[in-house]
Amino acid sequence: MGSNPPKVKSHPILELETVHPTMAVKRDHPEMVVMRCRPEMAVKRDHPEMVVKRRVPEMMPTPTAQPMQPPPPGQFAPNFAAAGQPQFSSPQPPLPGQPNLAANPFLPQQPQQPAQLPSQQSQLQQMMATAQPSAPSSGNTAGNSTLEAFGCAFDFVTNTCKDVFALNWCGQCHDFGNLFVHDCKCVRPLDNLKMQKPFRNTTTTCLLMLLSIADIPRIRGQLLSGCLDGETQHYDGERWIHNGNFLVVCSEGKIKVLKCMTDAGTVLEVGTEGLVEDGVTYSCVDEPDEPMHDEGSGLDPELGVHCQDENDMVVDHFWICCVGKKLKGCADDRGNTQKTGHFVVGQGLLKYCNVHPSGLRGRIEPKGCFNGTEYDDPDDEQFHVKKYAIWRQGDVDLRCGDQGIVVYRCYVDGKQLYFGAAWMDSHGAFHICK
Repeated sequence: MGSNPPKVKSHPILELETVHPTMAVKRDHPEMVVMRCRPEMAVKRDHPEMVVKRRVPEMMPTPTAQPMQPPPPGQFAPNFAAAGQPQFSSPQPPLPGQPNLAANPFLPQQPQQPAQLPSQQSQLQQMMATAQPSAPSSGNTAGNSTLEAFGCAFDFVTNTCKDVFALNWCGQCHDFGNLFVHDCKCVRPLDNLKMQKPFRNTTTTCLLMLLSIADIPRIRGQLLSGCLDGETQHYDGERWIHNGNFLVVCSEGKIKVLKCMTDAGTVLEVGTEGLVEDGVTYSCVDEPDEPMHDEGSGLDPELGVHCQDENDMVVDHFWICCVGKKLKGCADDRGNTQKTGHFVVGQGLLKYCNVHPSGLRGRIEPKGCFNGTEYDDPDDEQFHVKKYAIWRQGDVDLRCGDQGIVVYRCYVDGKQLYFGAAWMDSHGAFHICK
């Protein structure tokens, strides 16, 4: 094709203006195209038909017009030339410090930075300084990853983040966690904070774990404390009327009697004895040393009682079905069975049979005494006598005690003799009040 095409001097502030989104650089032949990915990295070289423009006109000195030189023979004349464009009359040597692209056209091209004046450099440095992001301060609640605890921890009593150790290092604590995981950080440290090494997240986590472990007994006590009265669960500190005659309170898992009440509603303080009301003598006496005879098997509860055959059996007044292995009800001393309700055992002790519908558990509750005959209905309330009540029947006073109905006092010739007293009458007969 004749002589080599003219070369274009590389300029650091020139770039290719083209319609196609990818930039093309032609070298050594009008039809050879080298594709570039970044438009700003394409620089016009080696052909006069390429059009260039200034990238930063305000940073370039005003060019001086130079006469156009005719192209070498055998080359197309350029359509137009930009002002200040280098001439094509002769090839230009490469700039110092720049690779010789003419010698090796396949070297990667680096974007050239325009020359900057001192004033422009100072302005650029100021812009870069203002554009750099600043580290979040300790009061920035959004950047909680940069915040410290400074003594803040989650208080399970008040359900808030606060200075639980009273270190006075933080003026305001905030919880950046959720309902399940708490993340307490200090958003306003105090001025008197003087520490070489603040608490790290690991320290705060360990402290929170210690607080949680120390709080387990209190939480467990709140969940497990309470009293069970029959089928009703009462919370610690709750008061209610038990069996219609006792004002009780649940204290540390135990039922304690506060006061007693008569059938007419009269309140008796603990320690009151011998109050007669409507012909009935009431006493409100605390007798902790007196044994309570609640019904039970009397056997080792871990050993249990097993049926010997398929017949029903009675164990301490519990009626057991051996076929279905369930509780069917209760039985009195004479063998009379019933599924639920009152029945009488011993010396007039009134009991109530309470068997759960599932038949897997039951309880025999004491209900006082039954002052009736064997032919009277145990559910008839006119024969029911409250526990520890005293009433006169003939020449004796009877009392409903833990063993049933017993003699409390005897009347002899207008004199009162208590249980266990003995005397000789006028006829020489020996008597005992029992």
